[in-house]
Amino acid sequence: MTLVHEDNIQSAVDAVRRGAKQREAAESFSVGQSTISGRIHGAVRKKEAKLASMRLSLEEERFLVEWCLSEEAARRPPSKARIKRIGEIILKEAGDFTPLGYRWPDRFLQRHTRVKTKKGVLLDTERKRGSTRAAYEDFYARLRHQINTKDIPPSRITNIDEHGMQEGETEAGTVIGDSLTPKALVTSSKGTT
Repeated sequence: MTLVHEDNIQSAVDAVRRGAKQREAAESFSVGQSTISGRIHGAVRKKEAKLASMRLSLEEERFLVEWCLSEEAARRPPSKARIKRIGEIILKEAGDFTPLGYRWPDRFLQRHTRVKTKKGVLLDTERKRGSTRAAYEDFYARLRHQINTKDIPPSRITNIDEHGMQEGETEAGTVIGDSLTPKALVTSSKGTT
């Protein structure tokens, strides 16, 4: 089975609408005649048909992608189970209390290539190798970026030590983060090693 580019399909449909025979347009643009006929009679692309059946909107899923990237930047990359829970919270806010399916996180990752699963490495083990001035400068630059990007006022900033409580803590393992990096650093509030 060969994949037909959407531009070829649209060109074939346009040719038929200008008066060409379906069979001729199908041969000229290497498109199945039934595909042309279907499009002329209102059929939509498979991708568009799937969008209509998605539980979360594309906008909500894009928010989840940005949230995953933000969580990774804060050294709390989420697991598949965690993004599924966040997706279900979004649905509940809209009045939909049916849980997302078991395979939903995998399909979410297939739709959004900016994020992927990767190995999470505990920061405590990385700290031994990366406790340099440059590393600390990088940390504070990322912290400033998060504060500025999210417009966090000073009154909402709290200082707690590394053994303090971390909301949504993630242990090392398989996590979700930026698809351009090979691993994700994960902060641990368990004691240092």
